[in-house]
Amino acid sequence: MGRRRREAFLVSSTRQSGCAFCDIVAGDDLAARIVARGHGVTVFLPDHPATRGHVLLVPDEHVADVWGLSQGAARTLASEVLRVAGAARDALQPDGLNVIQSNGAAATQSIDHVHVHVVPRWTADDMGEIWPSPDPSWSPAQLDAMQGDLRVAVEASKPNGYDMTNEQDREDRRKHLDLISGAIGRMAGSSSAAKGWSITLAGAAFGVALVRHSWPLIALGIVILAAFAALDVRYLGNERRARSVYDQVADDNSVVPLSLKGLANTSGSSSTWQPSWYTTWSILYFYGPLALVGGALLVLALLAGPAEESGTSSPCGETSSQQR
Repeated sequence: MGRRRREAFLVSSTRQSGCAFCDIVAGDDLAARIVARGHGVTVFLPDHPATRGHVLLVPDEHVADVWGLSQGAARTLASEVLRVAGAARDALQPDGLNVIQSNGAAATQSIDHVHVHVVPRWTADDMGEIWPSPDPSWSPAQLDAMQGDLRVAVEASKPNGYDMTNEQDREDRRKHLDLISGAIGRMAGSSSAAKGWSITLAGAAFGVALVRHSWPLIALGIVILAAFAALDVRYLGNERRARSVYDQVADDNSVVPLSLKGLANTSGSSSTWQPSWYTTWSILYFYGPLALVGGALLVLALLAGPAEESGTSSPCGETSSQQR
């Protein structure tokens, strides 16, 4: 049980309440017979395997059907299906194998979480025929209409990403990734520069304030830290967006070729003033201690009050001690 709980803690999923497969992915169904986990896919035995070695593969992220899969998730799921099918062949030596994926009640999908059946087959197993017999009869006109409708729909549904079978597209994709990597590097460099300037200017303000016993300079140093923290948050937000676009190009292949549209903040509201951004470790643990030091200095300066200046000259040129 401890191992199951530890595995559940390691799995990240967008879980949906009431989904039996989400429960299995999360490790809450202790009766589930898990075969493998990894690459965002969980492999397990169904409650009633149709044949020896029959397994289900489900993406850890909750997706209702095949139409909801991203290109990256579909590619990963297909890769895992190939891996498990090969492993089933090596371990069980079946006569054949079915890969079955159903969507919708009409296609006998019983759980609204996309899944793939890998079913090893033997000549005399209990699976039976899975195709209608005798074969349906279609007229040439019906087949022509079917072909035409599907051809138009498939051509219209061309994905946004690159055609990885085309050499020019593969080269454009490499250039696209280099372009985004440059943007990520610039944002990271700007973030480092903001941190460097903040500690330099705020440190200078604090140092001069201690020498001159001036609390306004301490307040100025705190304002400098706050301003650079806000600027740094902006840089980090842009860097995160760039990394997200990079993943979409590299993994999902779902971005319009050579487009940088996703790098811009198109939400209509600035993310600079969202409190959650300031709790990230690179902001909180850098600017937080500096702001605490500035706050402590400001409190001490206010409690101490204005410093008395000894040896001040009178208008007549005599010191205060000489006047006494």
